[in-house]
Amino acid sequence: MNFLSHFKKNKLDTLCTMVVVFLAITIGTIFIESNLDLKQSLDKVKAEGAVSDFSYYPSVTEQDVLEAGGVTKSIEAKNQELAKKYDFTWEEHRYSIVRENNLIYRVISADRKMDRFLLEEGELPVKDSELVVDKNFAKTNQLEVGQTYTLNDEEYKISGIVTVSNILSPIVDDAGELYDEKSQGIIVLFKQEYDQKYSNSSSSTFVGKFFGKKSNFSEMQKDTQFYQLESNEENPAVYGTITSIMNMNMIIAVFAVSLLLLIAFILIMVSTRKQIDHDIVNIGVLKAMGYSSLEIVRKYFVTFFIVFIPAGVGYFVGYLLSPIYYEMMFHSLLLPSHEDGIKPLLLIMLVLLPSICAGLFSVATCLLKIKKPALQLMKGQVKTKVSKRIIKANIRIKEHNFLAGLKRIIVRSSISTLFFVGFGGFALGVQSQFAYMTYFMTENMVENATEGIAYEREVHYTEELKPDANLADTVYYYYLSASLSKGNQNLTNITLNILQQESASLLTLHKSTGGQKKINLADENGLVINQWMSQRYDLNIGDSVSVTLSGKKHELKISAVDQRNYGKSVYLSQDIALKTGLLDKETYNSVLTNLAPEKIQRNPVSTIETSSLEDKMRSENETYQLLAVFLFMSGLIMGLAILILAFLNVLKSYKKYIATMKMMGYSAEECNQAVYSGFRKVAFIGYVISIPYSILLSMMMFGFLSKTTDMLYPMDVSPLSVVVCLVLTAISIELSIMIAKRQLKEVSYKEILE
Repeated sequence: MNFLSHFKKNKLDTLCTMVVVFLAITIGTIFIESNLDLKQSLDKVKAEGAVSDFSYYPSVTEQDVLEAGGVTKSIEAKNQELAKKYDFTWEEHRYSIVRENNLIYRVISADRKMDRFLLEEGELPVKDSELVVDKNFAKTNQLEVGQTYTLNDEEYKISGIVTVSNILSPIVDDAGELYDEKSQGIIVLFKQEYDQKYSNSSSSTFVGKFFGKKSNFSEMQKDTQFYQLESNEENPAVYGTITSIMNMNMIIAVFAVSLLLLIAFILIMVSTRKQIDHDIVNIGVLKAMGYSSLEIVRKYFVTFFIVFIPAGVGYFVGYLLSPIYYEMMFHSLLLPSHEDGIKPLLLIMLVLLPSICAGLFSVATCLLKIKKPALQLMKGQVKTKVSKRIIKANIRIKEHNFLAGLKRIIVRSSISTLFFVGFGGFALGVQSQFAYMTYFMTENMVENATEGIAYEREVHYTEELKPDANLADTVYYYYLSASLSKGNQNLTNITLNILQQESASLLTLHKSTGGQKKINLADENGLVINQWMSQRYDLNIGDSVSVTLSGKKHELKISAVDQRNYGKSVYLSQDIALKTGLLDKETYNSVLTNLAPEKIQRNPVSTIETSSLEDKMRSENETYQLLAVFLFMSGLIMGLAILILAFLNVLKSYKKYIATMKMMGYSAEECNQAVYSGFRKVAFIGYVISIPYSILLSMMMFGFLSKTTDMLYPMDVSPLSVVVCLVLTAISIELSIMIAKRQLKEVSYKEILE
């Protein structure tokens, strides 16, 4: 049997299977191709960028400065000492932040051996009159190599366009301004030009790379000689953000594709069994004529083409769409370009392998089915048993409830049909609920991030602040970086916020147990962490932890868990900080405020605007909401296809019943009630079963994401979501029945004779 003849005989079954396979492979290709593109870019960075292993800043005391004869010399001496102690090489990276014409630049000196600049076009600057710009800024502002560009009233020639090996998820502004590729750029100048123009305003950070493969990072985290230390694996600007994105991509791909492929498998199984049952007499004749089993069943390998054709089309459609998805989702990443093309291994895994498996499955199913003697096959039966449930249902049928009894018999007579209809409702329920939860999860994340915040900005200063009681709408606190550990296990670096007791006017913390119960820092005798940290590091109220600051450990307990779902901000009352020695006096270096930073003190080191954070999160979440809509539409198409196929399969299976009823004078509506009304309930039961399944699966998926990324993904299972998805499922079921009902008119009396 060739593909075309099979398609003509089984149009609906084949078409539904091909649609589901097409959707599965298209979605899988988009996500997997995007992940592979990210991985190829990262591989290029690691291969060519001489990427450092960590960034740090040494802790230098006044005594160190005096002994070395200056701050610069003391830092260099300390770096040499630490490098020798922990077996790494280090390098200073200099930069200066320039603001002009509503643009922000991170101007970098070109003299670096680690974390190299990777050229996209042109070459690095070799003259004072040349500069290079980053790829994102150049693309957004339509800059090209050879153009003239003005920086600080000086004209430069753009000699190249680059990416920076340790700024893959860019942070351009030190003052907390969130990244925007249109108004923020990275500029690289020739060393002599940078020294001449920006050495006085230059800032420095230090990076290190271990000799060989041995890492001493865990020992370094305990050393008081590091003022700041962060590995590139956790650093969001280097690998942290990209790792989170890749994990999310892969989990969504596995979930969506595995569910769709499972549906495709069930469709193939049902259609194959139905086709074999239809051909069973002919198979018996061929077997009696001496044909071998392999000769008989080889025609069922046509299933290979039923999967291969839509899988191949789906792969190429997904391949063409993946750059669009990549640009939409990852446009803010600063990654080098790489050679792109069709990946043979992926083509084999997504197209050839599933097709071969489908063909072999159909052949194996037929081999098992035709083991019976040829004579028994020629009679058109394979020794079926009559269910006791059907016998009981027949006995209970009386004249006045004939239709109700017939409905029970029809529903119970075929387990495969019963399962198929129930699975249609189940599949549609799973897809719609997952899409619904994904869509509103992103909105909940934005609300969670800003809930309890009544201030417009968070401002940090290098110098100590003196609280001004006359300034309204301002809360003073102390902000510092520290390391958190539990027992002998170092967990992560944290930002410790030591607040005044009266901070609730601008910042309200709520307990994660729900009910909007507030956390009063004055009543807490330990640290307040957020929900994500609690789940990510398995921390609970009452656990003992250590906060390491300037090399000294301070023992504290987890006192409360705030409902926030992201970040490494930890809160502590000022009284507890003084008692435990984290602070030796009442001091402040930051504010939560609704005032302009300059009204408090000049020269803030960083400013984080609440509105900017919210806008950025909403912008990023819009892409995931579009993804949820795409998944929902795919699920709706797939669910409708399965339900229509299921109800038409019911019609085909019970044509004799329908023809008999018509001959007995029953109307089309009565026939419909007897045939379809029972299966309508089965489809709804399938939806009901999908509710706990969807919740459990989503809990597992979002839980894994929370464990592998820097954010907790809240799952909102509200009665509204269940009702909305139920209504959508009900509409789909009724629409499927309406389409199937049209075929009732074509059932004639001759069905009784066949």
